[in-house]
Amino acid sequence: PAEVEAWKAQLASLSSRKEELERELAGMSGQAKRDPVTGAELCQAIPPGCVLVDFLFFRHWQTAGAEAGNRPQWVDWLAGFIVHRDGTIYFANFGPAEPVEAAVETWRKDQGASPAAQEAGQFLRKKLWLPLEPHLGNASTVLISTDGALSKLPFAALPGKEPGSFLLEEKSIAVIPALQTLVTLAQEERRAQEAGGMLIVAGVDYDNRI
Repeated sequence: PAEVEAWKAQLASLSSRKEELERELAGMSGQAKRDPVTGAELCQAIPPGCVLVDFLFFRHWQTAGAEAGNRPQWVDWLAGFIVHRDGTIYFANFGPAEPVEAAVETWRKDQGASPAAQEAGQFLRKKLWLPLEPHLGNASTVLISTDGALSKLPFAALPGKEPGSFLLEEKSIAVIPALQTLVTLAQEERRAQEAGGMLIVAGVDYDNRI
């Protein structure tokens, strides 16, 4: 306990250095510098009839159980944000990441064929999907921005409500690689619409060469 503050300072320093190295790598790979995505830009980028679910793994300083003598510790945690086009945002707290990560690996071993994998699939549906359902509204399509182990999870193939069914039968699901990608695509579409006009070519005489 006496070293906690020093440890936090070291962690902050290392996190800062990590971000610096990531920026250097992005520059070396030729990626253009991107401005941070604002909440307004993100909401505007969500297509009509869609809702965005952004998952996030992070380190959580857990003090629960300290009164029983358990030592506070850093724990990998999972959270999510449900973002609507109108700016409404809901927060989902999924708790410790370890059970979710373990279930993803178990399910992926045979894509839910074995009893253990089927149990893992049901756990992932109950843990990740059911808490989201009350906040999805009337959206017909769910855009999912994954993180960490969830990048290896095909959400559409998770079990559905009925035995033998799949989540894809309940909602259309699309996985996006990064929130910036969604904003960039929306901006490009708006620029194309603002440019206006349409070129229509008909009756081309391809044999009449100049």
